[in-house]
Amino acid sequence: MVKNKNYVSFNAKYWKHSKALALLGHSERLFQKNKNVISPELSKLNFGSKNLSQSYLDIHQQRQDIKKARVDANTLIEGVLAFSNDRFVELEQKLSEEELREQFNKQIIVFAKKVEKKYKLKFISYVQHRDEGHTDENGKLKINHHAHLFFYNYDFETKTSPLRTMKRKDWSVIQDLAGISFRTLNFIRGKNKKKTGKEHLEKDDFIKQKHNAASDITSNISNTFKKLVKSVFTLNKNDYKQGIKKFRYYLQELKNIDEQAFEEVSSLTEKIISKPKPKPKTRSVNNAKPQYKPKFQPSDRKAT
Repeated sequence: MVKNKNYVSFNAKYWKHSKALALLGHSERLFQKNKNVISPELSKLNFGSKNLSQSYLDIHQQRQDIKKARVDANTLIEGVLAFSNDRFVELEQKLSEEELREQFNKQIIVFAKKVEKKYKLKFISYVQHRDEGHTDENGKLKINHHAHLFFYNYDFETKTSPLRTMKRKDWSVIQDLAGISFRTLNFIRGKNKKKTGKEHLEKDDFIKQKHNAASDITSNISNTFKKLVKSVFTLNKNDYKQGIKKFRYYLQELKNIDEQAFEEVSSLTEKIISKPKPKPKTRSVNNAKPQYKPKFQPSDRKAT
């Protein structure tokens, strides 16, 4: 499958105050050695804030003056905007260095402010890295173009931590905001992980995963079918209804994973469960014969 050559994606991590300064120092390239940097010369092309650590400390102190953060609280949110190398290189060739920085700075701020407004996370600043990457099999340098955005996890209006109420779907919404914010630079939203998860598996692993999933479901179908048969013999109406419902649910799951297995299982079982539930054999009261004859009949009794 050919990957999009103009994607932008966003992923976030959360950090406690005790880890924040080390992370910010790495992003600012304050340390002599950075294992991810492929060339110190390329570090000169990085742009963004030059005082991330101090900006964070200032905001953290403002929060401490209002309400002290717990030691185990996540105070810093690091979001990484990743840009496809192909599109970034196109922009490098098209724009001057000044224009490139100006354009990205503008759209990164637009995106950050959208996130800040919607989720009440306090935007601190950002830094764009252009000095990390690798050399491909052809010896060509592939830069991992990305920006680190930093947010402080505190809403100064409500005096609460927004991260506590954020759900998985909110991060998907932020991905949408990234796609919208960088349209002017011809970037599009990266694909949803749920939709592309299978694409990241190796072929053999995917086949194995599919086989295991189908085996689990057919096992559930087998157990459910046994209970169905039992409910017919015991004439348990409730168990029968529940069994039919579960059986068809598992059958649909199997269809979604393995069409051939579904056809084989359904052809063997659907005819059986589609038949009306057998009724118990009972004898008519009028035609029923007594198993014994009373010694005395009512007419033989004498009045006392």
